[in-house]
Amino acid sequence: MSGHDATHQERGSKLWARSRSVLEAAATLGILTVCLVILWDRGQRAEPSRTPPSAPARSAPAPLPEEPIDIGTAASRGAVSAPVGLLIFSDFQCPFCQRFATDTLPLIDSEYVARGKVRLLAMQFPLDRIHRQAFRAAQGAECARQQGRFWAYHDQLFAAPSALDDDSLMRRANDVGLDRQAFTACLAGGSAAEVRAGQELGARLGIAGTPGFIVGRFTPDGRLKATARVSGARPLPEFRAAFEVALTSDARPSSN
Repeated sequence: MSGHDATHQERGSKLWARSRSVLEAAATLGILTVCLVILWDRGQRAEPSRTPPSAPARSAPAPLPEEPIDIGTAASRGAVSAPVGLLIFSDFQCPFCQRFATDTLPLIDSEYVARGKVRLLAMQFPLDRIHRQAFRAAQGAECARQQGRFWAYHDQLFAAPSALDDDSLMRRANDVGLDRQAFTACLAGGSAAEVRAGQELGARLGIAGTPGFIVGRFTPDGRLKATARVSGARPLPEFRAAFEVALTSDARPSSN
């Protein structure tokens, strides 16, 4: 083999070695790229986006009814001559309802009800799709109302809202002095229809959750002309503001 041929062969060998190195590097890079893509895809599937979703548009509250509300068989407490009414829609399994009943309602009682300014009215609004025992508890409260002991029974239920089975409802009935036989018959009878009537009235008045309230002035025929809607376990100052608006002669409808 001549020197020229040897040199040519050596150059070819070096060129092939370089080409093979480039090909191997490209293959390695391709494999790494595929691995990185797989790992990224797995990460995307395993972990949700950290970007918070856009908040849904908040719908405007339903307008207050123009016509006065027939309070019907609502449980009542306070002077019949009180100019303002607070219509309460409540659920005995609702923790916010319990908070209102134990924290805010006593303050409203002492500041407004005891002074003859506000009369309390209560209707049943159990959220029975999420609170399995609320409807039955509402029936018990309606049965207590029929015996003139609604508010005492109301307080008993909110004192221990985790015990709302039938035995507990009966025990509360005994505690507040209800006639046992009449209470049992009522639970098996028409109290369910009265509870549904409360749910239907609340829905018509724009009550979307519990506790929900309508504040208004009483008309001469005993109905309630709505002046404000209050939603949630609000502190006393918010109720005070709604009452003061209703107590003035130029009360204007509002919603909170």
